[in-house]
Amino acid sequence: MKSTGPVIEADVDVVPARAVAASRALIAEIDHGTATPAALDFSSSFTLVATRDSTIHAFLGYFDVAFARSQAEPGPSQAVLSLPVSDGDSSDAPVSARALWKQPESSMNGFTTGPHGTATHWKQTVFVLREPIQAKQGDEVRGQFTCRKSTTNPRELDLDISYYHAARDADGQAAEPKQLSYQLR
Repeated sequence: MKSTGPVIEADVDVVPARAVAASRALIAEIDHGTATPAALDFSSSFTLVATRDSTIHAFLGYFDVAFARSQAEPGPSQAVLSLPVSDGDSSDAPVSARALWKQPESSMNGFTTGPHGTATHWKQTVFVLREPIQAKQGDEVRGQFTCRKSTTNPRELDLDISYYHAARDADGQAAEPKQLSYQLR
């Protein structure tokens, strides 16, 4: 699917947790001990679930880092990384004790650059949408995220996000898929 317009420059900024209106989705898990340069170009499907009625203006990208205390112990599973990051229904709720690096029983240490953690100099990557999504709590946004090194500058990334809004009350109607292309400098 071709992008529906020119390449958009992704923004890098700090986004407050209260602005997040959907669940998170793991799009890549990279083991820095074994990753090859080719593995850094990837494509992954995702599903986000609206946590409240809201207008979604952008997708948000960030990374979590987990350090094993021993190389013999595996990293976290996708199920563990997909656990909610906040307790309670409020997006202002404190970070859950279930967050990977907060688990006393975990053999992992680490940090997040996400909006639910302490702000870092990495901030978050904001992928502004051309057309906002009017979502009701429980609606899904399904899509594909593709990341690759730029062919013109190896320090930049070219990113494609294709997605569609799967409203809970859509009565089986297929939503029109959208395709956006971004550049991250």
